[in-house]
Amino acid sequence: MAGLGREPCDEAYILAWFHYARFTAAKGKDDLAAFAQSLFLFSANDSTDDELPPPLLPLLGADSAPGAQIQLAEALYDTGRESADEYALTVAIDLFHRAQAALWGHPDRGACMATLGATHAARFDLLGEPADLQAAIDSAEVALALIPRDHPLHALPLLNLAAALLTRFELGGDPADLHDAIERGELAAAAIPADNLARLLPLSTLGRAYRALFDRTHALADINACVDRHEQAVALSPADHPETAIHLSNLSGAYLVRYEHTGSLDDLNSSVERAENGVAHSRDPDQRARCLADFTSAYTRIYRHSRAFADLRVLIESGQRALAVRPGDAVLLCTLAFAHEKRFEHHGDPADIDTAIEYRERAVAADANPSDHATYLSNLSLARQTRYRAHGDVADLDAAVEHGTAAVAAAPAGAPQLPGLLSNVATSFLRRYERLGVLADVHLAIDHLERAVAASPADDNAWLLANLGAAYRTRYDHAGDFEDLCAGFDLAERALAATPDDDPALASRLSGLANSCQLRYDHLGKLSDLRQAAEYDERALAATPAGHPDRPKYLSNLCVAYRRLFESGWDQRPADLTKAVEYGEQAMAVVSTDLHRLGTTLTNLGTTYAARFRHSAESADLADAVDRCERALEVTPPGHPDRATCLNNLAIVYTLDESPGLDEHGRAERLAAHATGLTAASPMAQVNVARAVGVALSGMGAVGDAARSFRTAVQGLQSIAPRELSRADQEHRLGSHAGLVSEAVAAHLVAGDSSGAVEVAELGRGVLLAAALDTRTDLTELTSVAPNLADEFRSLRDALQVGDQAARWDQLLGRIRAVPGFECFLQPPQAADLRRIAAGGTVVVLNVAPSRSDAILVREDGITALPLPGVTPQAVEARTKLLLDATRTSSISGSLARQRVVPQVLAWLWERVAAPVLEALGCVETPTGQWPRVWWVPIGETSLLPLHAAGLPDGPAVLDRVISSYVPTLRVLQYSRRKRADAAHAQLTVAVRETAGQPALSGTVAEALTLHARHVGGKRLTDDTATTTNVLAALQRSTWAHFACHATSNPAEPSRSGLHLHDGVLDVLRISRLRLDDAELVYLSACSTAEVRGHTADEAIHIGSAFQLAGFRHIIATLWPIDDATAADSAHRFYERLPSADLAPHALHSLARDLRAEHPGDPGRWAPFVHSGP
Repeated sequence: MAGLGREPCDEAYILAWFHYARFTAAKGKDDLAAFAQSLFLFSANDSTDDELPPPLLPLLGADSAPGAQIQLAEALYDTGRESADEYALTVAIDLFHRAQAALWGHPDRGACMATLGATHAARFDLLGEPADLQAAIDSAEVALALIPRDHPLHALPLLNLAAALLTRFELGGDPADLHDAIERGELAAAAIPADNLARLLPLSTLGRAYRALFDRTHALADINACVDRHEQAVALSPADHPETAIHLSNLSGAYLVRYEHTGSLDDLNSSVERAENGVAHSRDPDQRARCLADFTSAYTRIYRHSRAFADLRVLIESGQRALAVRPGDAVLLCTLAFAHEKRFEHHGDPADIDTAIEYRERAVAADANPSDHATYLSNLSLARQTRYRAHGDVADLDAAVEHGTAAVAAAPAGAPQLPGLLSNVATSFLRRYERLGVLADVHLAIDHLERAVAASPADDNAWLLANLGAAYRTRYDHAGDFEDLCAGFDLAERALAATPDDDPALASRLSGLANSCQLRYDHLGKLSDLRQAAEYDERALAATPAGHPDRPKYLSNLCVAYRRLFESGWDQRPADLTKAVEYGEQAMAVVSTDLHRLGTTLTNLGTTYAARFRHSAESADLADAVDRCERALEVTPPGHPDRATCLNNLAIVYTLDESPGLDEHGRAERLAAHATGLTAASPMAQVNVARAVGVALSGMGAVGDAARSFRTAVQGLQSIAPRELSRADQEHRLGSHAGLVSEAVAAHLVAGDSSGAVEVAELGRGVLLAAALDTRTDLTELTSVAPNLADEFRSLRDALQVGDQAARWDQLLGRIRAVPGFECFLQPPQAADLRRIAAGGTVVVLNVAPSRSDAILVREDGITALPLPGVTPQAVEARTKLLLDATRTSSISGSLARQRVVPQVLAWLWERVAAPVLEALGCVETPTGQWPRVWWVPIGETSLLPLHAAGLPDGPAVLDRVISSYVPTLRVLQYSRRKRADAAHAQLTVAVRETAGQPALSGTVAEALTLHARHVGGKRLTDDTATTTNVLAALQRSTWAHFACHATSNPAEPSRSGLHLHDGVLDVLRISRLRLDDAELVYLSACSTAEVRGHTADEAIHIGSAFQLAGFRHIIATLWPIDDATAADSAHRFYERLPSADLAPHALHSLARDLRAEHPGDPGRWAPFVHSGP
């Protein structure tokens, strides 16, 4: 065959004649398409001269004419290029091959080979076959060897070879191809007269080649050469030339690249000018769209330099015009997305950020190489983060994480943008942490940033070091681990050290180090750190030129830094406050056009004026504080995350203002009105602001609004400790709001709402206990009405222990509450429910707050508040400290102190708390028949006080009037009453004599073994068999349990409190996760197993409550450490008088009275034992 590689067949031969007939029927019309198909099929069928139409013999016959072949091949080459006709190009190649073979040794063979190479290149452009590209290069090389240097056609193979080599470089990346392309292109340009339009082709090719070389070398000479060659092409191209707009587009792009390398505004303006000229010279919509896209790209840089809204408007208009012609252009889509993001920053119109995200999503959907696709995903992640900051929708944060993670996964291995992608997704993890408080997100952020640092060149990673340092600081803020702070500080210092003085990021790095210094001051209390922070902030400001968009932020940071210096109390210098105010006012002078920073700047300045007022008592400072904080709230739009901070600070400032004639009613209305709709803020911020507003409203006498605001704050506690957090994280966040429940209860009592006070106490205390109880509710009724929902509930509550199922849990509760009769399923109990729970006695809620202190008496017939005017937080704190100091030493002096201090505390409790309560209950003498029951619910620091043992030495006492028990909440009391004690008795005895670092428990263990001997068939685990695994397994089969061992109470992390067994600590968390349906009584003969103190006191997390949550109805525990002999004796005598578990409170009460009679001067022997349960 004649080079086409097809097998002959009759069908092809017939079809060849058909297309030939079509061609001849055109009656003189130039139907080259049909003619090309005919020639293609005749050649493919290897037709002989006898089988060919006579007119085709000069083309395909044995005695073909090269001249005719070349003439037709050139025509087919032109047709094939213009119409993308594969057949035309293929036949042209076949004819050129036939012709060059016939011209062997002829002078015209060189020109034929040159055109053959061009035709192979055209077919490569159409089909992408590498063989065509290689054939184009080979043919051009042959042509170059055949055509003399002084021949007019010598430039043609040079040009073809340059273009083909450049294409091969773009595909394969071989630098030799690029250098050869430039060399051949320069020779081609030099071979063509300066005024000949044919010179346009090598000039354009050279422009492309030098741009590719610059991308590799970043050498100014290379981009200068690129600009020069495109300038020559534009100068040569006539205004009416069909490619003039393309040349102008190329030149615009070259100027833009040089601008980004040098920063020359002349180059940027030249890029814009050439793009505008390109639009004016465009001959078709595609050219116009290309030049508009160039104009848009250049104007993006114009805007970035000017930050002028007018430039942004031009940018959007040009981009939209280009996009109308090229709707799938990913680069255009990204540019327009950027423009709308910036317009959103200017004016805050939600439509702009929505539009930006739409453009980003379209760019992601567009076809792109893996590297660009990864970048588009990452940019979409950043856009979703921006919308989250505006609207506060967590779904945007989740999407940002999803897109950012996908971007990292999509990036090719070793991609240069990988560090940036990792950093962007790390930012989304950190933002989600700020909203939800899930520490795992901070861990993920640090992990991604560590990977980014590892993947980046050591000489170009300062920005990543700075970001990683900020992430470590965030983790320190959460957990308080000084190592994290040190790591963050070290990274911030390294980032700064790697930043040249002329680097635009210098100010940001200095600011990050200033932040680290402030945190280190908070941890270590060294004033030098605060002063160092102010110095770094000063340098950050000095490195930021006037007009820079970040200058207001650094001025405002200095305002805060100098205010903190003054407030430190170490060396109060009024000059620091003066500086703080001056910097704040300077920030105000330059921030006024930036709505997104204006509110923050105003509120920082307002709190600084408030600080100066506290120092000087100058009314003008207070007026300025109020003015700035009020304006901050006004300018921060609804839905903005910073609005909560502005309202919080305004509420605090209002509490300082006691000026006569204030419109407190108007202020109260303003606070109450703005305290809603703050969902864009983090749950933590929402709780903070609701609390601050509640305090302010209380001071203004708006008692009803204050109570409602406090209730809002308490309701938010559940949100700041979601189920997906670890227990330590939950405790940390709840502990940051210590005292809130007490304030909320007091606010309701001031408003005359005793029922609401009990409801809010129930809602705010034991948040984690309540969440756990929700999973243990009785499903009998639900199973009878909606068995499928009940089954799903059982399945999901188990999954809550091992994974993040919080969202599904909330959805399931919503579906259950939609079932008629289950509207209140697992809802917080109302006052009527709480009264029913108190049946059989009285629940006494003891609340001590700065505004008032009360005992709230909850009985089946009503709820009443009993004011306790002699009880204050300071008095409780003082007694608690005395008690802790006296009961935590085993020395002789400690014993003497205990004998002196404990009676004093008990007497004070009797006079100030217990006596008024019992008198109100009518319990004024020792009962002769059935003893009254009282369940104490102490709030906050009162949880450590032995209310059950209050009394006067040799005088009246609680022990002589009522039987006392403790419960964390009324719901826990209800839970402990959920079943009767009718299960078969199964005793577990756990005894550990020796614990490292603790005294031996010979007496306690001996008593435990004696107890075990009384219960035939019971399980005994002692010493080396008393492992955590064995104990947990044995608890599943036991109804009664006795522990004789050491215990540890951890006030900082109460869930780490636990019982010391042979192989380690059985901690609160593992105990509380048990589900023991038949458990009745646990006796904890160990130290401090009911101790509650510290910031998490309202959570009532201790070893005793853990066993209660696990299922034990009755718990005997201790408030403070007890010695071995006392523990052994007490346990022995307790069991002697215990016929059944339900009589546990009576048995303990009887024991305490007997021990008191035996040791009246040492209540440390009988006061620490407490009962919890029904």
